[in-house]
Amino acid sequence: MRQVIESMHDRRHIMHVLYSLGAGGMENGVVNIANGLDAEEFRTTIICIKTKGGFANRLAADVGIEALEKDDSFDWK
Repeated sequence: MRQVIESMHDRRHIMHVLYSLGAGGMENGVVNIANGLDAEEFRTTIICIKTKGGFANRLAADVGIEALEKDDSFDWK
């Protein structure tokens, strides 16, 4: 069991940061890449600055997603 826990921490964490996962070419590509990565080798998270968007429902269950819900104003917070 210890070996399994250690191997979980050895996975590389890939984080994609984009405005949202609304319909678009780049967003489609990010979803395809995130879903295509080997979950045993990589941990994948998508950070959306605005909202999750329509393509979020296409993500595999092992892909994390967070929406920061930022407004359009310039704000460092």
